[in-house]
Amino acid sequence: MLIVLSISTPYAQGTGGNSDAGGIFPITLVLEGADYAVSEDGGLRSVWRPDWPSMIPVDAFRVLSGEVSRMIVEGEGISLNLSFRLDGLLEEFPFMFNGRMAQVSFMYDEASRKKEMLVTFPSWDGYNNSDVDPWRLEFLQYIDSFPYLVRASRQGVWYFVYFSGTMNEILETWYDVDGNFIGAFAISLIEIGNEKRISVMRNYIDPGSNAEFFYDSRGLLTEAAGPPGVYKVLYYREDSPRYWERRPAGGTDGWAGVFDFQYDEAGFIPRATGESGNGRFDYRYEYTVDERGNWVERRVIQMIYQDGVLQPGLLQSGLLTPLPGLTYRRILEYRE
Repeated sequence: MLIVLSISTPYAQGTGGNSDAGGIFPITLVLEGADYAVSEDGGLRSVWRPDWPSMIPVDAFRVLSGEVSRMIVEGEGISLNLSFRLDGLLEEFPFMFNGRMAQVSFMYDEASRKKEMLVTFPSWDGYNNSDVDPWRLEFLQYIDSFPYLVRASRQGVWYFVYFSGTMNEILETWYDVDGNFIGAFAISLIEIGNEKRISVMRNYIDPGSNAEFFYDSRGLLTEAAGPPGVYKVLYYREDSPRYWERRPAGGTDGWAGVFDFQYDEAGFIPRATGESGNGRFDYRYEYTVDERGNWVERRVIQMIYQDGVLQPGLLQSGLLTPLPGLTYRRILEYRE
């Protein structure tokens, strides 16, 4: 019997050497990412993962008080949404999908089980997502609360996906509309406390593109390693990142380096320092908050190290020069 488990995973790699694969992906990772976004009491858990693009705030979907029913995060030419239905079921959330930021949305049946899933790719300056067609999935049959037969389509091409497995492994197998084998993903599980987490994902479309996942004693994802690169994080409180290391293997977001986030008593991030391939950096953050104490606007001031190099109009001799950076805004709707 296939059992649904609460698993935190960032990768969704599914493009391999099989030309018939059409960019298929492990559905299991997306479903588990959705489950992880909802806490046991129905509240919002962080949806941020260490392989997210570096310019998206690590606290973009974090709230300090109150329960949100809908959240819109806008900035850097992108708009990302997260929302819950009136009954508390997750309706949409952002997810890193085959190396691209995507929006995942769900429709449910009368039994509150996922009936359909739509994956779209918002247009984003610098990420060229607009040429990616959406995925549509229909969950046809369930065993308990987990689907074991799914029909998927993209660009007019149809697939069927069958799930099987044991207590320690999930096998997700893809077929074309004629029943021919396309590829499969095998996901191994490990026990952490009373729960299970993904340890390794084997990609049978591209055998060389395995991914490994590492967790701390609380079950929080601390490292994800695979073809997209190596991403590590140490946490400050709960799931708030403190040290974040990015070593991407390539692609559109090639920023590599280490962030060191500082937190104030209220839980905001006033400063981040670190080092990248372009040298040292020092970012200062300013927030505008709503009546519940959650930020609705976040502004970045880049403190540029001159390191003794003369630049017209800027200071020199190793001093810091402030320059305006990105601004993100949030629209928050709360549950009554």
